[in-house]
Amino acid sequence: MTEEKFKKKVSVVITTYNQQDTIARAIESVLRQKCQWPLEVIIGDDGSTDSTSAICKSFAERYPDIVRLYINEVNKGIVENYFSCLLRCEGKYIADLAGDDEWCDNQKLSREIEFLEEHEDVVLVHTDYRIRNEKDGTISPAAPYPFKESPYGGKEAFFNLVSQRFRPLAHLCSSLYRNDAFLSCYRKYPKYFHGREYPCEDVQLTALLAFEGKLAYIPDVTLLYSVSSDSISNSKTERKALSFKYSVLKLMVDLRDDLQLSHSDFSTSCQYRIYEILMHVFRLHEKALLREVLSYFLKNDIAVKTLRNNLLVSLLSCSPLWSFLFFIRNLKKSLWK
Repeated sequence: MTEEKFKKKVSVVITTYNQQDTIARAIESVLRQKCQWPLEVIIGDDGSTDSTSAICKSFAERYPDIVRLYINEVNKGIVENYFSCLLRCEGKYIADLAGDDEWCDNQKLSREIEFLEEHEDVVLVHTDYRIRNEKDGTISPAAPYPFKESPYGGKEAFFNLVSQRFRPLAHLCSSLYRNDAFLSCYRKYPKYFHGREYPCEDVQLTALLAFEGKLAYIPDVTLLYSVSSDSISNSKTERKALSFKYSVLKLMVDLRDDLQLSHSDFSTSCQYRIYEILMHVFRLHEKALLREVLSYFLKNDIAVKTLRNNLLVSLLSCSPLWSFLFFIRNLKKSLWK
């Protein structure tokens, strides 16, 4: 798709669900952008049951030439809601913002557009961010960025995505990417952009864009990323946390296979994810769950490589030892209360 087919220069997607306390803050941070290029804001309300929809409607009425609001009658889920909004975008470039986050730099869009205009081989540019605790309002730095700042893509970017631990390879809410690159990914791999099979939207989009061109990082802080005490990616419920991380691993395995990437390199990159999953299994203390996880690893050629993970598998495979350590752990927890 050529640039002439895009009606706007940049589209900003805001997805939301029951975020009445933060959605106005998010929208206002987009409208504060000092951007000389034509701008549109696509809001996807995924069937909120609180006053989120009413707040969004007020912005659409006040800014009819900028804000387009879509309210889902039935909750579609994160993936379907997000990509439905992306397919409505008329901009050459796309940015997004979660309904509880906030852009803290009013030059964010302008700076990233200029970067993509100057670097035709880059399909996505992203920035640094800060973490806001929604409970007490404190703001803290994100973990140091561990990947290359110079543009790169392909399988190196994918395996960095797999190995990411303390922060994402590219935080989408701090990013700007090319609409035509997204549409190319959508046409090639439509299964990643629909339904509830996958638990998130950022992993597949970042991975597939990395094979359309290069990713680039700018160390400027443009985003306040909100963290609540319990969310889909930050759950304090053991089973929910396991379900999310296990599902993300399965998503990455599907991407590995569709992109025809090395199984050995994948195993090397995902050792920390294996460790996290096994530790959740340990804390849930379910033998059937262990069998399921190990069977999945074997079936999908995911090798347990590190000494720590091999020791953990050995521990979990010895039922008396597992039960004893599980008892000790629970005893310590009860004494600490």
